[in-house]
Amino acid sequence: MGKRYSILIGINDYTDCKDLSFCVKDAEDIAKTFVDFCNVESENVTIITSTKRKPNSDPWSTFCEAISNLKKEFQSGEDDIFFYFSGHGIRSKETSVIFKNRDTSISEINSKLEELVPKTKILIFDSCYSGKGYIESDKSAHFFSLSSKLTTGFYILCACSDNETAKETKELENGRFTHFLLSTIHDLRNYNPYGYLDVNSLFSKVDIFFKANPDLKQSPFQQIKSIGSYPIANNFNEELFYMRFVINDPFKFDWKEIVQTLNLYLSTKENIIGEFIRLVREHCDNTVAKGKGNASYQAIEISKNRVLLVDDGTFFDLFNPLENTIPGGGIKTAAEFRELFSNFYTYSLKEENGLNYYTFEFTNLGLKELCVLNIDMSSLMKLKDGNLIIDDKCPDYTIRFSKYVMMHSLIHMSIDNLAKESQRTGKIIYMEFHEGDRLLKDVESMIDAYGASKYIKTKTYAD
Repeated sequence: MGKRYSILIGINDYTDCKDLSFCVKDAEDIAKTFVDFCNVESENVTIITSTKRKPNSDPWSTFCEAISNLKKEFQSGEDDIFFYFSGHGIRSKETSVIFKNRDTSISEINSKLEELVPKTKILIFDSCYSGKGYIESDKSAHFFSLSSKLTTGFYILCACSDNETAKETKELENGRFTHFLLSTIHDLRNYNPYGYLDVNSLFSKVDIFFKANPDLKQSPFQQIKSIGSYPIANNFNEELFYMRFVINDPFKFDWKEIVQTLNLYLSTKENIIGEFIRLVREHCDNTVAKGKGNASYQAIEISKNRVLLVDDGTFFDLFNPLENTIPGGGIKTAAEFRELFSNFYTYSLKEENGLNYYTFEFTNLGLKELCVLNIDMSSLMKLKDGNLIIDDKCPDYTIRFSKYVMMHSLIHMSIDNLAKESQRTGKIIYMEFHEGDRLLKDVESMIDAYGASKYIKTKTYAD
């Protein structure tokens, strides 16, 4: 798998132009964000800056030297390069900037980056008049295929159009474009359920912000030459995962994305997640129902091992319904969920500022807990229905029957389902009985009769 490298340039002091205040900070803030969110290792970050206190007389030469140094370790056709520039820009036929004392076009920058033969290039410019991009001639597609035959393409993001200035402000202590770019990356609500933010989504969200605030007088520009979209930011810290879903109509809502998110964010048994989805759907149905919740707004917020249900209706708790509430499917589902899984979560609720909050905190199960199913009379029937799903992390799986709970009829109904799940996952399933249970031998005989001895084995436990 290829690595990601970045070269970041921030120039505050200029020879023939007005000095700037926050370009160096822009580059430093981008560098930290690239490391924290964009899978760029800190040792693969090069920052080139120039200030009055620490002037760099020739940033372009420093940039060229950085490219030469990278050639020693950069894997052509496999690694990616991120280029960022914050400083003055100039009007030109294509995006052009001032490297302190040198007018430089994007073509020149691109040519230097191409010496590395990167798989993908991300070029970001927070500079005036930058929204021209890379001017492609009739031969540019042919040039691109020849000079970049090992690459997937490039992405160019610019702070403004070719007739606008890119502004920095004392309040933000950044260029405006850089500030909102960073804010978008830092806000985990912008990420998809798999913890990724792609370049197209990143630009779109920044662009929407500027369109919603026309008084800022900046129109960000994007140019792409690539297959698909590039996942620029990755939230690898599971503790910070966050997704929010607004549900206007639970009957029309597509629940697939919530199921995927729960599977990613909750470290608990899959059958618990499956039953929890049923509970949440029943909750949402009751929240908007006339005569019950009668809510006009409801949302589901999911973070690591935590699910928060929010609505603006009448307070309605499925676990503790009002005395005059007619018992329905939702109340029954809640009672069953609490009976089966109360050891795996905690539940709390509150009313605040006209909103109702129902919070579920799930226990973070270790591998031992994920890979063992304790069967008692209340959960026994689930086994025969084929609801067992083995977690991919488990090297094998154990079904532990409490004393004398198994019955002959349920053995017949469950063995075939268990064998199919074992075949699907390639995991051996152990049926564990109390050593004094006389049905042990019968179970072993039935496993042989079903031809399932390759998939299902037995073992015992003592008091």
